[in-house]
Amino acid sequence: MDQQASMSVLLSAIDSSRLPASSIATSAARITRLKTATLDWDAALADPDPSPSFLPAHVALANAAYRASITALSSAPSDLIDLPPSSMLVLLTPTVPRVDASSPSDPFEPLGRAIARSHPRTRHVPYTLSAGLTSTHFAFLQRAAAVILVLCNTSSALVDSQDEVIRTIQNWLRIQDARPGKERTRKVVIGAGDPRDLRGAWNGWWPVCCFEYARGALEAVAEMVLGQREATGVLPVTR
Repeated sequence: MDQQASMSVLLSAIDSSRLPASSIATSAARITRLKTATLDWDAALADPDPSPSFLPAHVALANAAYRASITALSSAPSDLIDLPPSSMLVLLTPTVPRVDASSPSDPFEPLGRAIARSHPRTRHVPYTLSAGLTSTHFAFLQRAAAVILVLCNTSSALVDSQDEVIRTIQNWLRIQDARPGKERTRKVVIGAGDPRDLRGAWNGWWPVCCFEYARGALEAVAEMVLGQREATGVLPVTR
């Protein structure tokens, strides 16, 4: 949901009395007290060379926030726990606008690297939203014991629809797993944007949301899907 839509929902809730205006005032006052107690802009701007400890402290705080926000939509453990080291894991990610426009790298490269550090037989195979899944993707999927599918703002006007990719991979894996003697493919779906991306039928998948695709968020969700940390976040919308 973009900022304009968020404001419209907020104003509608106030107009209908579902959200009292006093609650907004109380929240604003609480935020102001917190900012006043923790940040003095006059002091910050007067010192163009912050303390050497500032950046590490900032990174540590950001990483802690990312880890705390990761939300699993299933009470079951991740489908990738105890994945045999010899098993191939295929990571499918969409082409989306870069977080850092000056960087030529794939925005989801940090996710692939973070997973590969613990599971070297990881193959990161991006897909373009215009072409969808190609014969190259299906060749990797044919050999995959586990699949991670990343979705990103599927309902946004700024990102092409991923619905066709979702239907294609769900149907293809369903047919593959129904073959006699075929071991069930382990499946994880990551919402790296709007949590409403994970609405719908995800039977047989382990759904988890990291809400954005900044490096810290992707590295945090990698820990969750590999079972290295427990996801403790809460979904901010109704499914």
